Amino acid sequence: MTNTQAIALVASYLCCASGAAAQTQSGFEVASVKPSGPDWQGTFTRYLPGGGLRIDGAPLKFLISMAYGVRGFQISGGPKWMETDPFDIEAKSVTAPAPSAAPQSRSEEIRSTLERLKSLLADRFQLAIHTETREQPVYALVVAKGGTKLQESTEAGGLVRMMGRGRLKGQTIPLEMLALNLSNELGRRVVNQTGLTGKYSFELTWTPLSTSTPVSGTEPAVSSDPAEVSLFTALQEQLGLRLEPGRGPVEVLVIDRAERPSKNLPEKLALLPWVKCPPWLRSIVSILSPGLRKAK
Repeated sequence: MTNTQAIALVASYLCCASGAAAQTQSGFEVASVKPSGPDWQGTFTRYLPGGGLRIDGAPLKFLISMAYGVRGFQISGGPKWMETDPFDIEAKSVTAPAPSAAPQSRSEEIRSTLERLKSLLADRFQLAIHTETREQPVYALVVAKGGTKLQESTEAGGLVRMMGRGRLKGQTIPLEMLALNLSNELGRRVVNQTGLTGKYSFELTWTPLSTSTPVSGTEPAVSSDPAEVSLFTALQEQLGLRLEPGRGPVEVLVIDRAERPSKNLPEKLALLPWVKCPPWLRSIVSILSPGLRKAK
């Protein structure tokens, strides 16, 4: 074994030791991050058993939105490639839970996985952020003239789903969940100011390309053609609600630093807990690791 190979192996063992000592639920033990291939056709996300995660074709801005539970309009700054360059991620948590630990619910497991994703973004993309509250354009969701057309529901549910572009179905949900989905569609915060506190089931259908912002202080046009109905008109005609433009406080994630991800380490070292390895030590292994490929 050459001196270079020896140094690389010692550094890798130090990484392993430091990682094993610091392993918690805040990081993945095994993670691969690489640019998506030229045949990239969209973004796909899958939560893996045991707290793992697989994401295909996701730009960094999408990953930030997913990890921190914010929408795109709540992310400010950063390089332009954050929105355009897709990445594939496969991350696993290989540490078995303690025998005495109570099993996590599905929602708890997802929350833990997203916390690990935050650590992964900080480690591999050198992501650094801070939060600010800024005044931005918002919409207030209010009851339209003539009253609401919603009826309270007592059925089991609590689900809201996009049934394809331009079709939203809610099943026994509070209107805060409707406002959240409208925010995703409009790229602007929507605040529930209806005063309605019940849970409702509904189906909302509109023409996606007709989604446009009404002029401040005016009513959106009401169309008699259901094939050409804007989201604003659909809310008013189908649910008896309307959106009023205004301004209000919005919590924003400000990108202080973001870099293209560091390269994955050689296959021989793939099972070491790299997320917990100090960046300076991992860099040494990355530089010296070609010698490991020749080590027998």
